Amino acid sequence: MAKPKAKADNARLDEARLPAGTRTTLARIRAAAKTGDVEALRITIQRNELPPLFARGMRADAIAILKARSADGAGRELLHILLRVLDAGCTGLSSGAAPTQFLWPYYANTPYQRRSPAERAASWGLVRVADIGVSIQAGAPQIHRVVIGADGTWQVFAVL
Repeated sequence: MAKPKAKADNARLDEARLPAGTRTTLARIRAAAKTGDVEALRITIQRNELPPLFARGMRADAIAILKARSADGAGRELLHILLRVLDAGCTGLSSGAAPTQFLWPYYANTPYQRRSPAERAASWGLVRVADIGVSIQAGAPQIHRVVIGADGTWQVFAVL
C-alpha cells in the first residue's frame, strides 16, 4: 500500500468514536505490543486478508520483517515505536464525507515545519535508531505511521 492519498483533516479524533472494527483492531495491536514479544502480533496480522505493509514493497513474513528492522533483532524497538505511534492519537482519512481509514499519529501528513513544537519533538520518538542519520540529513524525522481501515483492517505500520 502506498502512502495514504485520502485527505486528512489533521484533527485529533477521540478513539472512543472510531468505528467498532477499528477500535477492536487497535485494542488487539496495543495488547500484543504491550507484551514485548513481537510474536504476539501474529494473530492480529493474520486476521487480515493481506498482511499490513511494514516496509516499502515488503509483505512477506511480517514478524521476520519486524525483527529484521528492529535494532535489537527481536522486534522490541518497533513494538515500542508502535505503542508511541498509537499513543499519539489519530485522524480520519477520507475521499468523501466519512473517514474510510484512520491514521496515527494524527499529524503524520502535516509537513514537519508546519507541526507544532510539541508535535515536532514527539516525532523524533517515532524514528528507528537506524533511521536517525537519514532523518538528520533530511532535516525531518522519518516517522512510522499506522493506518487502520474503518472496517478494522490493519493496513500499514511503516515509514512512508
